[in-house]
Amino acid sequence: MLSQSFGQLVGNIKTYIGELNELNDQLKEDNLTLEAATLRDSLTGVRNRFALRRDYNFYGEQHIHLMMLDIDDFKGVNDNFGHSVGDYLLKKTGDALIDIFGSEYSYRYGGDEFTVILPDYAEEDFQSAVEVLKDRLESIRLEDKKLPVHFSAGYVYGRTDLGDDLRLMLRQADELLYKSKGSGKSTFKGEPYDREYAADNSGTAAHISDLAVGVALFIIVQVVWSVDEGEVGEKSLCRYAAGQLEEVVVAVLFASFSASK
Repeated sequence: MLSQSFGQLVGNIKTYIGELNELNDQLKEDNLTLEAATLRDSLTGVRNRFALRRDYNFYGEQHIHLMMLDIDDFKGVNDNFGHSVGDYLLKKTGDALIDIFGSEYSYRYGGDEFTVILPDYAEEDFQSAVEVLKDRLESIRLEDKKLPVHFSAGYVYGRTDLGDDLRLMLRQADELLYKSKGSGKSTFKGEPYDREYAADNSGTAAHISDLAVGVALFIIVQVVWSVDEGEVGEKSLCRYAAGQLEEVVVAVLFASFSASK
């Protein structure tokens, strides 16, 4: 009787352990599914800004191509054709980036702006891929009709040997993007990464744009009242951490506005 009870107890424990293992396996699978969902932009299928922050360290200490791309006059697309067409265009752009550059290297930076970061890619190969991308984007059709849509992009290439190189490359590529837009529709401009130039052309706006990559931002707002000057305004202390989120490395103090009574 005692041995039978003990055997039954052992059997129950084994069953319980088996059920726990099954639950643990299901939990791991659910966590992977949840992680994938939090790293992907639901509309376009490319990675999102959270994924870009998470991947920041992955792109360190290697040669990369970094491209910023957006849709010219995207607001006009939404205004003239409707937001459903705008969403369709964003989805098609995401599909093209994934097919040409890979889902692990393509990001939606925000709105109609996308980022591609390719490690260990030859310049000739990247230029060829960009030409394929241009042809693919310019051939986007809706119900057999070509959409009157154009794209602009700027890209840089070089090594990310220092901790802030990736963010500086983003700034330089973003500047090239807007130079492209100023040169006409469907223009793509690229140049080697120039760390000194990118650093010299970073101001308060560039600091705030660093929100996109490996950054934790804290803003403390203090109301400022001047009886003598008759002015009221505020000052914001912007502190953010780069790379390792717990390490605060930069503090920027700026006056964001001042208004008369």
